[in-house]
Amino acid sequence: MRCFVINTFRFGVGGLEELFRGLLRRGSLVLIYGKPGVGKTLLASTICYSNALDGMKCYYISFYEDREKLYEFMKGFNIDLSKLDGRVFKYVKLPLVTKEGLKDFIDSVFKDIVVFKPDIVVIDSITPLLNILGNDVNTRVILHNFIYELPKVINGLVVLIAESTDIKELSSLAYVADVVIGLKSEVVNNLIVRELVIDKVRGSQVLLAKIPFSIVSGSGISVWVPPRLEEVPTPNYGKVFRNVCSLFKDLIGDYLYGGWHIYVTYDADARSYDIITYVITLALLSNSKTLLISYKFSPYDILKVAETYLKERNVSVDFKELFKDNLILKGFNPAVYSIEEIYNTELELISKVRPDIVIFFGIDLLHRYYRGTTAFKYIHNQILYLRKLNILTFRVGSYVDEDHYRANTSLADVVIRFLKNEYLTKQVVYVWVRGRDPKVITYEELSKCLSETTQHY
Repeated sequence: MRCFVINTFRFGVGGLEELFRGLLRRGSLVLIYGKPGVGKTLLASTICYSNALDGMKCYYISFYEDREKLYEFMKGFNIDLSKLDGRVFKYVKLPLVTKEGLKDFIDSVFKDIVVFKPDIVVIDSITPLLNILGNDVNTRVILHNFIYELPKVINGLVVLIAESTDIKELSSLAYVADVVIGLKSEVVNNLIVRELVIDKVRGSQVLLAKIPFSIVSGSGISVWVPPRLEEVPTPNYGKVFRNVCSLFKDLIGDYLYGGWHIYVTYDADARSYDIITYVITLALLSNSKTLLISYKFSPYDILKVAETYLKERNVSVDFKELFKDNLILKGFNPAVYSIEEIYNTELELISKVRPDIVIFFGIDLLHRYYRGTTAFKYIHNQILYLRKLNILTFRVGSYVDEDHYRANTSLADVVIRFLKNEYLTKQVVYVWVRGRDPKVITYEELSKCLSETTQHY
């Protein structure tokens, strides 16, 4: 038995706890709305279950699901309601009632709630009752009064679920609710993209109103809270990566710095692996932990191409053997990820690996799959976040169009572009460094630079 009263409750969802700490308070009514199948019951059950594990008493009312069906469904998300002690959790399946029987129905439910003395009451869902009552003002007033008074009567939290895609259809409930959460989904590139929307919070400031989320088998709701960077970070000029050829020292400087972002691009039909080989060599010689993420080819194939490139220059290397544990390879297929998923999956991987250098290869595919303002926002925020972590980043990909090129160059500290047109029989390389005038070098000069680099093996 608890000897003290806890005034706030947990969401039970990582990310929401940190972002909305203290949002679920005693005496509050929370309205969760959305279309069928979007995750409303899962979120309400997660709140109920996680707090019941903490010893909070939860009373769950359902007009839809049978006990066995709900319990079995929730097990698939690591929510085992059957293991909860009957003293902290009660599930009640109630039949629908007529308008005439509403008052007696509410009285009966109210008495059972008072006897159980819950900290949390979940009503899943209020929509069937609203549909039966229709426009009958008198019965709707009775129902609304019951809902409005219940949080104060139990001195706890009431979670109310409603079926609707438009909060305007629930204006009377939203008006009395302290917190209104909308769960929304849409199909983008044949993928379901879900979003949690905070429509209302009484008495609190909400810094982030829309949060992407997914429903993951075996773990439940997973939200993706992007890093919030209110200021633009400064590169770490104390964390250096030495340039290993005299040409790049003249063009870029003796060092690359932690937090710098380097954009490399070339024509799709004239791909050059020279610069990839240089980047991999730079990472190896600086003894830096390196993460190679590829969207186009297997990252193992990229290493093999670089090894072949060096072998043609009479240098035999095995990058995996040389790097040992300092090289991590990961491939992502953008066709099966939304921009929100791939962005957050990458950040989780980077947080786990803690690299010094990250190479993103094939970024032209991201532009083709995720065009628009939202994609640019995520990429920009990712670059700034990696700068804050003092990570040197390379984004490498084919030239797509001027919009893609300008977007990437606007974020870069260094731009390296391979150029070839009808007037040029050979490629030239355009190099721009922030704070310097751009330079153009020949492909032969670049090859000489790479040859100079191979002497370090």
